[in-house]
Amino acid sequence: MEKHDKWETKLAAFLQRWVNVPGITMSQENQAAFYTSVYRRLQAVQAYDASVAGKIKMPIMLLKPTQPTLRAVPEDYLLGEVTSDKVEVHYVEGNHVTILDHNKIAKAINGEPLEDAEEFKQLIFQGEIDKVASLVMESACVETNAERELSLSRKLC
Repeated sequence: MEKHDKWETKLAAFLQRWVNVPGITMSQENQAAFYTSVYRRLQAVQAYDASVAGKIKMPIMLLKPTQPTLRAVPEDYLLGEVTSDKVEVHYVEGNHVTILDHNKIAKAINGEPLEDAEEFKQLIFQGEIDKVASLVMESACVETNAERELSLSRKLC
C-alpha cells in the first residue's frame, strides 16, 4: 500500500486481494464505496478541531456500554471539552452494539428518567445499599474541565 500515493490506487490494490475471498457477498463497487466512506470519515475525524467551533451551551448525555471496546479513554470521552454545561455519563449493560436494544437507550431518546424511581425506593427500604450506590454512581455527572478549574480556583482562594 505504501508504494501507492493516491487513494484510488491504494483502494484498487486492496480490492484486488479481496476479489475471490469466500464469504464476501458485497460487489466490488459497493466495497469500494464502503471503504472510501470509512476512509473519508477517518480523515474528517483526524482533521476535526473542536476548539474552532466553540463550546455548545447544552448538557450532553453519554450512554456508555459496560463492556467497552476501548478501555484507555477518558470517562466522558472528552465531551467535557465541547460543552460549557455538564456531561452526564450513564452506563448501559452490554457492548456498543447490544446496548442499542436496551430499554435505557429508548428512555434516553424519549427524555424519560433512566432510573426507575419505584425500584430505587424499594432498594433503599430493603437496605440494598450496594445496588443503590451502583445506581447513583451510574447516573453521576462528570464535571467538565471548566467546572474542575473553577473548583480548583475556589480552593486556592
